[in-house]
Amino acid sequence: MKGLMQKKNQKGFTLVELIIVIAIIGILVAIAIPQLTKFRENAEIKAAEAEFRVLVGAYQMYQLDNDEAPTSIGDLQPYISDGETKIPSENGIHTIVGGVLTTEIHDKEWKYPVDADGGED
Repeated sequence: MKGLMQKKNQKGFTLVELIIVIAIIGILVAIAIPQLTKFRENAEIKAAEAEFRVLVGAYQMYQLDNDEAPTSIGDLQPYISDGETKIPSENGIHTIVGGVLTTEIHDKEWKYPVDADGGED
């Protein structure tokens, strides 16, 4: 008889309390996930921008050595390879078409050399 009485007097969470806690957790997750996605996208953009700057330096070195613009990203590899660094990476799409180096990621685009409208050449 005592065993039955003890079970009735045990304290615990009610179903309503558990539902409220689950709802609060759901709201927090709904707020956090878009923020994490935005942070990741910004990090990918910054990484692609840094790679682009490295590629511009390699592009300029290639031009100095060969007196012509490179025709592909592969032409730049000797100027950026230190045994570990491999560009292009997965952080952006790097291309050279018609002597113009282009990097695109998440609706962002960088070009080198910039045409007459952009100023640099």
